[in-house]
Amino acid sequence: MQDPNLIIKIAVLGVYVGILFLIGILASRRIKSMSDYYVGGKKMGFWAVAFSARATGESG
Repeated sequence: MQDPNLIIKIAVLGVYVGILFLIGILASRRIKSMSDYYVGGKKMGFWAVAFSARATGESG
């Protein structure tokens, strides 16, 4: 007999991976050119860029 907690953990992991694939598929539809891929279509706001730069600096 298998542990019920193991089945729940595997199911949660499967749902998580499925959500990640869905996000990837939806995001890939928005990319029209290499510029969109590298700079996000220049649609990121100032605060998102500022916090990203700060986090990158802190992690280095």
